[in-house]
Amino acid sequence: MSQKNTIYDLLPNIYKLRDSEQGGPLSALLEILEAEAGKLEENIEDLYKNWFIETCDEWAVPYIGDLLGVRNLHEIAETAGFSRRAYVANTISYRRRKGTAPVLEQLAFDTTGWRARAVEFFQLLATTQNFNHIRPDNWYAPDLRDTAKLELLNSAFDVIPHTAEVRRVSGGRGWYNIRNIGLFIWRIQSYSLQKSAVYIKSKSKGQYVINPLGLPVKLFNKPVTETGITHLAGEINVPAPLRKRALYDELENRRQSIVNGEPYPKIYFGDNDTLEDKFNSIIKIYIDDNPLPVPAEEITICSLNDWKSPPTNKTYKKINPDGSIDEISRKISLAVDPDKGRICFSDPAVVKKKVNISYTYGFSADIGGGPYDRRESVDAFITGLPPQAGVIQIGVSKTIAATGSEIIVNTLNKAIEKWNNKAQGITHGIISILDNESYSETFKEIKIPVNSHL
Repeated sequence: MSQKNTIYDLLPNIYKLRDSEQGGPLSALLEILEAEAGKLEENIEDLYKNWFIETCDEWAVPYIGDLLGVRNLHEIAETAGFSRRAYVANTISYRRRKGTAPVLEQLAFDTTGWRARAVEFFQLLATTQNFNHIRPDNWYAPDLRDTAKLELLNSAFDVIPHTAEVRRVSGGRGWYNIRNIGLFIWRIQSYSLQKSAVYIKSKSKGQYVINPLGLPVKLFNKPVTETGITHLAGEINVPAPLRKRALYDELENRRQSIVNGEPYPKIYFGDNDTLEDKFNSIIKIYIDDNPLPVPAEEITICSLNDWKSPPTNKTYKKINPDGSIDEISRKISLAVDPDKGRICFSDPAVVKKKVNISYTYGFSADIGGGPYDRRESVDAFITGLPPQAGVIQIGVSKTIAATGSEIIVNTLNKAIEKWNNKAQGITHGIISILDNESYSETFKEIKIPVNSHL
């Protein structure tokens, strides 16, 4: 709305003086006109906002959707707070970029729920280039010293040019041809565990296995959500196994940047030097009861097939402004093998009691034990009970203490004992493990009376 008396302020002073002498009738008239003009200005501004799905009123969303031919825009009576704005906005994004690789990638994700990456294989053809369209990155001969690129050969993130293949792509070959586009879809999903207990292989040698049962397990990436539909998925955006080379290069660059006094990029690892760190590292290792994990710059990535202990430090060169070179040592606390799921400390004595790790593993579905959300099934179970049904909920945790009326114990046997003592008259019970610790116990007999559920 315009400011009050804007027109009046523009009048010559002689009219303002005469209006003031007569009691201000002109000012009052212009004030009324300004109010009506303000309403008209607001209406025009609202009409302009209603041209765009991001700023339009809720009533205008189905009209914009109808112009685009967006289907399934009927009212849902039982969900009054539901908005179709995002649905229409996504459709607009798809229409604007129809036929492009990012839209194919996004549609694959929306349809299957699995992360995807679209690859235009003609972009990877080794061709004779025109001087008017030179692609310096599309060098026909791969650099055999660049192991990071060679490791991605024939994968979704391959950047090495190939000669044309004329075989049929339906036979599993013939990817690299002018007319071919590939969709790589990750069916295996990633699941993150927080402060999980590790398997002790040899505490005196500082050797631990990430899997609590001592099994070899690959560490997976925790996908980062893409910020827009125009963005093609990278390695950081998909639930793929972590590559040693990528992790190794990031940590080496971090240590060198710290030595040089320069900022460093955060891809897989954050700072983690405070509890409020917003960047969630893909691997966090906790020693004893320290709430902060081992700093990322004290971790090295390597193969631990032979359980060889890592060095206690690494030396990096810093070039001074005068051209002199200083050699600066950086501490190395431990090594991680993401392929085998192993940890080895350079000094085993730093671990007094235990080691916990936050990491991500891969699995095909929300089946069995895992960190996925199961509250819906539990809530449905409790909601369906008759009003007179007695329910007891018992939590088991080695790290969480009970507060108030909560029932939390530190062993499974104690939880079973509490259930057995209260089972008479209690028809339904839930025992929940609240942490990712390991519980090695000989279970007591569980008593479940007739018509009771545990």
